[in-house]
Amino acid sequence: MSRPGDLALAGAIGDLHRLPSPRGAALALLHLSQDEHASAGDVARVAQADPALTGRLIHAANSAAPRIGSIMPAVLRLGFTATRQIALGFSLVNDYRRGACGRFDYKAFWTGSLLRGLAARAIAARLRTGDPQEALACGLLAEIGRLALATAQPAAYGELLAAHGQRGARLRTAERDRFAIDHAALASALLVRWTLPPGLVAAVDGYYAPPVDADGPDRPVRRMAWTLVLAETVARAAAAPAGEREAWTHLALDGAARLGADAAMLEEVAGEVALEALSWAPLLELPLPALGSPDFPGYADIGSIGPEDQAGLRILVVDDDESDRLLTQRALEKAGHRVRLAAGGHEALASLTEALPQLVVTDIDMPRMNGFDFCSTLRSSRLGACLYVIAQTGRERHEDLVECIHAGANDFVSKSATPEVLLARVRAAGRTVRWGEALHSEMDAVRELATVLAIDRRKTELNA
Repeated sequence: MSRPGDLALAGAIGDLHRLPSPRGAALALLHLSQDEHASAGDVARVAQADPALTGRLIHAANSAAPRIGSIMPAVLRLGFTATRQIALGFSLVNDYRRGACGRFDYKAFWTGSLLRGLAARAIAARLRTGDPQEALACGLLAEIGRLALATAQPAAYGELLAAHGQRGARLRTAERDRFAIDHAALASALLVRWTLPPGLVAAVDGYYAPPVDADGPDRPVRRMAWTLVLAETVARAAAAPAGEREAWTHLALDGAARLGADAAMLEEVAGEVALEALSWAPLLELPLPALGSPDFPGYADIGSIGPEDQAGLRILVVDDDESDRLLTQRALEKAGHRVRLAAGGHEALASLTEALPQLVVTDIDMPRMNGFDFCSTLRSSRLGACLYVIAQTGRERHEDLVECIHAGANDFVSKSATPEVLLARVRAAGRTVRWGEALHSEMDAVRELATVLAIDRRKTELNA
């Protein structure tokens, strides 16, 4: 009898043999998992057939002291279920580190999967939201549906990626229109096909549509889902450039609160992930991005901005509601900023060259051109590509806030937040804006000096 996941794959993609599939030792481990008489010794013997896999399993087991150096103790420490799942993830990294879809960023996909997995393991170990090694495996495999579409339909999927970017709700909508399935549903179907425990499959489903909170009748699944969500936001906050870090920091703090954690724990997790990634990246032959140290406590404390950050900015406020526009204007001007107003996205885009804002504060829910479309259009223009954007939104769902980031927002605040919260975010944005302007000035000075030196050198050559 076919599983529902297999029917979804067959109906939507058709070409099953081209989907990501485990090979070698990982495939043997999947078969072995269906043998009720299999022992840890059997698992160790299968893993030993792949020296690279053996090394990675030992490395995974050595995340806890005391350190071990052989496969049998590693399997016993990890447990059969986690061994099988981690082996599956590592096998897919090996076999699908590159592919035929030119628009798909394979290196970024696997590097992001590794960072998410390491963060999930660190969070699960601290908060006891599930088995840490299973959390690592779920982190590695959570977005496998994206790789599956890139593998099965490289040309068609490349067209979608070119139009809608690498990730996000809009991409998933386009996937459903094109393939009758999106990468979230495809990931779930593949995990079912690979016989992962139902609770972990449900947690990955929750990663794409997080439950309202982490408590309820299915509390273990909810907490693992939020562990994966939090892992993704911590990893993205650490890997993002300075101007894109704030929004991921915001989401990480929100996820931590749902699990009863605090900013100090997030700092610990980010530090651990940075250290662990240094040892994992060579083993998996993955490029390691420059990982920063997000200031989770500082971001959480709205009173942490010093007096040096108080200088006024040129700010463009975009909101279709006149009363909200005026309230935002009043709060910002009272703090010393120079404010220009726009009643919608089209008006804001038309006023850019005249207003020359350093910062844009935009509503998300607007008619004609909503905030997502405005941000995307702004980012596609030369003038708007580098502007700092704060999105004001009445939406509270995690996936809506992530969509703000994918559209191009650097940070966001709730429309119900107090003026003090908005002003704190604006002051924090001011630091990033001024840092960028100073960097551009230095680069201009370097280019000017290089031009002068080139002219002097040419004069010397002519006079020689």
